[in-house]
Amino acid sequence: MKTLLTILAGLGFAVVLGVGITWYAFSRGSDLSYGQEIIATFDTPDGPVTARGLSHINYTPRSKILHGDIGNPSIKVSGNAAYGELGGKPVFLLLEYAAGTWAQTVMYKAFGSMDELDQIRSFKEAKDALPLPERRYPRIVTFDDMADPSSVQIVPLDKLSEVFGEGISLRDVALRSSFVPLDTSKMRAMLPWLGQYPEPRLCKRNPDRDATIPDCRHMSHGHFVMGRPEK
Repeated sequence: MKTLLTILAGLGFAVVLGVGITWYAFSRGSDLSYGQEIIATFDTPDGPVTARGLSHINYTPRSKILHGDIGNPSIKVSGNAAYGELGGKPVFLLLEYAAGTWAQTVMYKAFGSMDELDQIRSFKEAKDALPLPERRYPRIVTFDDMADPSSVQIVPLDKLSEVFGEGISLRDVALRSSFVPLDTSKMRAMLPWLGQYPEPRLCKRNPDRDATIPDCRHMSHGHFVMGRPEK
C-alpha cells in the first residue's frame, strides 16, 4: 500500500510539473495580436500630405522552457498597403513581409533593448506615433493606370519630385498602435485585379522581353493586401 501511495505521489508530482512547464512555455503568448497603422508624411508645396495603411499582426513567440528558447516566433500579417495621393497620382507604401516586426523596431528605437514580448506590449500601450527607421521604410510605388497592374512603378526616395511633382519629398514614416477593425474591401475595390492569394506577381514573366526585369515582377498581390476578402 505504501509503495502504491509513493507511485501515485510521484505521478501527481509529474503531472503538476508537466502542467507548470506547459503553462510557462505558452502562457506568455497570450493576447499578442495587435493592430498597427503606418503613416507616411510627405512635404508638398501645398502642405503636408499623408498616406496611411492598417495591418493586423498575430504574433506567437518562441516557446520558453526554463531559460531556453524553442523554435522561431510565428508572425502572421493581414492588412493593406498605405495609400494616398501625390500630385494627382496614387502613392502606395507596400505592405512588406517585414511588417510583422515593425513594432519591435520602433520600440527598440524608442526605448532600447527589451524582451520581444515587452516590446509588443509597450507598443500596444503607446499613445503617440513612433518613427520607423529609414532603413525599414517600405517601398513606395505608383501606377500609370491602377486598372493595369503591369503599369506599377517603384519610386526611389530621390525620385519623388521627378515622379509626383516638384517640391515633393518624404518627411518621415511612423507607426502607431491601432484598434480599428481591419477592412481590405476598399483596397480591393481600388485595385480590382487583386486576387484571393498573396503569392502571384503583378505580371507574368515574358521571355521575349530584354534582360531588364519590370517593376511588376518585383512585387506580388500580397504587397497590397494580405488576408482573405471579407465576406
